[in-house]
Amino acid sequence: MIKFAPGEPVFHQGQVRQEFFGLIEGRFAKVRFNSAPTSRDLDSLFANAELLEIFEHPDQVFGEIDVLLQQPHNFSVFALDPAEAVTIPVNADTMRQSIKRFPGCGLATCISLAAKLRDALGDYARLLREEDAVDGVVAGAAADYIEAIRAIAEYSEGIPLDELIDKAMSHPSCTLSERVINSAPVSMVTQEKFGGGRIRTNSRASIGSAVMPSSAIRDGVRVYNAGTSLCLAGGYGDRLYILREGIVEVRLDGGARIQISRPGSIIGEIAVLLNLAAERGVMPAPAVRTANVVCLTQVTALSIPLDQVEEFLAARPEVLTDLMLALTMRARETRKSCEDVRQRLSLKLNKLLKPFLEGHHALAWKLEAMHDDPGLDEVFRLTSKRSRNIYDRFAATLRVLDGTREGRLFKSAM
Repeated sequence: MIKFAPGEPVFHQGQVRQEFFGLIEGRFAKVRFNSAPTSRDLDSLFANAELLEIFEHPDQVFGEIDVLLQQPHNFSVFALDPAEAVTIPVNADTMRQSIKRFPGCGLATCISLAAKLRDALGDYARLLREEDAVDGVVAGAAADYIEAIRAIAEYSEGIPLDELIDKAMSHPSCTLSERVINSAPVSMVTQEKFGGGRIRTNSRASIGSAVMPSSAIRDGVRVYNAGTSLCLAGGYGDRLYILREGIVEVRLDGGARIQISRPGSIIGEIAVLLNLAAERGVMPAPAVRTANVVCLTQVTALSIPLDQVEEFLAARPEVLTDLMLALTMRARETRKSCEDVRQRLSLKLNKLLKPFLEGHHALAWKLEAMHDDPGLDEVFRLTSKRSRNIYDRFAATLRVLDGTREGRLFKSAM
């Protein structure tokens, strides 16, 4: 344990550390500076800083997210009073010893990770929905561009439109349209019309989820038939499960499906941990499930009601530590998944939507100049409507990318 004098820093923003801290006594301030502090005097410190939070309750933790996710601190922490804190190193063996001694700090860390993971999974779902929307617009843009050329060619039998057809066919949108139509799965080409989305399955999802050996899962075990829903998205998180045998599938908003089959894996923990925090007054409102969880086979699992979770974990500090490590692993995996979708969306904006927008706009502009010919009006309306549709999707995707990367768990530069 470490003692701190008033104004003494625990760590500074921008630092990368290998340990986080749990409060024993006193108060600490979480602040963000506009420029580097030059004094330990509290008045001078806060004159140049934004106060984010005050830690004043035993077992509160600070710095845990940045340390566990191996990223620089984006805030600083200073002691406000004569204060004391315990250091919790990220080394697994030393962490186990610390959590065994201070299980309240371990539970607080798990709650913090659960809140970040809930937000991250929400980002992931929004990114996946946006990718489906972009794919739908790309498919529609390709089909409409080819249809516009075909309609102009048919109509041109009576009037000379060879130059317009040649320009439309020489535009990159024409080759791109053929590639999209010929290479895309049928579901991608038709999903815009029929509203279908893709199902994404991650068979590696049980990695890092196990929190206890299956041999230790005995009392409180229940059997669930295939097809049983263990969790319903939007439902109240009133219990968590530890898998002993079988396979469950986590169905996230946005189409992602994650199969969990590793014995000892924990299921439904996010909402339960956040509801523990809500009962303590740390969270403002009860938490609901973030996904549907369905048994793909007959499942045997330990079922732990919400009012018994804290006691269960406090009596098993090794499970609490493994839960913390599992949540950390899931957070890292989700960050990687979000980054993968962001990169795909960025490529699709620049390599697909942008040329289609230019192609449809150019075709609509040329057709508008022929407004005296009513036979081309339908083709004009097709290309101009699609041009607006592509523009709106482009702008919406940029908003989604901006909205999911600022001030959140996952930060990336486009």
